[in-house]
Amino acid sequence: DLNLHYRFLNWRRRIREIREVRAGRFQERAKHILVDGDTLSYHGDSGEVGCYVAPRPLTRDNNYFEVSIVDSGVRGTIAVGLVPQYYSLDHQPGWLPDSVAYHADDGKLYSGRAKGRQFGSKCSSGDRIGCGIELLSFDLQTAQVFFTKNGKRVQASPPNSLHPSFLLHNPSIYGPFTSPCPQLLEYVGKGKSIVDVGLAQARHPLSTRSHYFEVEIVDPGEKCY
Repeated sequence: DLNLHYRFLNWRRRIREIREVRAGRFQERAKHILVDGDTLSYHGDSGEVGCYVAPRPLTRDNNYFEVSIVDSGVRGTIAVGLVPQYYSLDHQPGWLPDSVAYHADDGKLYSGRAKGRQFGSKCSSGDRIGCGIELLSFDLQTAQVFFTKNGKRVQASPPNSLHPSFLLHNPSIYGPFTSPCPQLLEYVGKGKSIVDVGLAQARHPLSTRSHYFEVEIVDPGEKCY
């Protein structure tokens, strides 16, 4: 039967495609990196990025990994984090979208851009850097990533104070507000350009006793900016 033979060939082709996908799905990727068992070492010119991507992603049953720095080298340019499977091996982890990494040379956290923010202390030879995904993330389907240094969680230093702030860009009225904010704000600019905005910052920062504020829109104006 020709139709049956056709279906059989399609079935065999589908099985072959599935096997090929599965075979390629869990392959490690590396550039300018020498892999010797569980040891990674840099093999390239000083100006070239050496990047390694593990073959398997983190899962609920395996949500954490740790790296021991045997030799940090001259500049200590080491980054540990999470990237997509087909991340560009010419860029440091954390520099491109959908990636995040803790950089040992400056102690900064890079999340989808080449400019990092101060996160923790610098790391050198003998230190251990860990990276994981909170188990709750697998239920919420949102990646909440955490990092450790020598077994202790690294916590970002918050700003000294956080003040409520508002921006208005066309004739509008916002208020009343809950403490620690003023009772009424009204835009008095002309609103003719994107730089002609109204910006207000509350006098007092949020605190443990006053940790919440609320805004009521009295009049959104023509464009609700």
